[in-house]
Amino acid sequence: MKYNFAATLAVANAFSNSVPVFGRYPGWVDQSEGTSGITIDMFYDFLCDDSNHQNAVFNEFMETEWNGASVRDQVNIAFTPFVLPYHNHSFQVTQIVPYLLAQCAEDATTCSMLDSYKDYCFTQLSDVLSQSDVSKEDFIAEWTAQIAEEFDLDQA
Repeated sequence: MKYNFAATLAVANAFSNSVPVFGRYPGWVDQSEGTSGITIDMFYDFLCDDSNHQNAVFNEFMETEWNGASVRDQVNIAFTPFVLPYHNHSFQVTQIVPYLLAQCAEDATTCSMLDSYKDYCFTQLSDVLSQSDVSKEDFIAEWTAQIAEEFDLDQA
């Protein structure tokens, strides 16, 4: 009986997790039609310096030639935002991704905004991480206004 209680408690604790968990494949798949049947799964924290450095190396790798074409033309890339809780405001920055995914589902011409958003977050990395004294609510208000202006989105 006490094991059932402990198991129930563990399950309840797991379901009360506040980290965003997608109801389907998390993130987005690059719009290229890879000819090799290979999919590369990339996990990023948009406010992680290591993810930022790795992103630059990965982009360079994707442009290298392989079997007569660039790697980008031959593989599919699946990007998944992965929140690291020790990066200030990482969760709030990642919360915009489902909205951008919905925009992409409605209008395929906006799908490139996902990659642009990822790259924009990396450029803002040090500014966001330095805001350790800003409340979650104040950061959300500031960040959404900044993103709405940068990507010409409706802030409502």
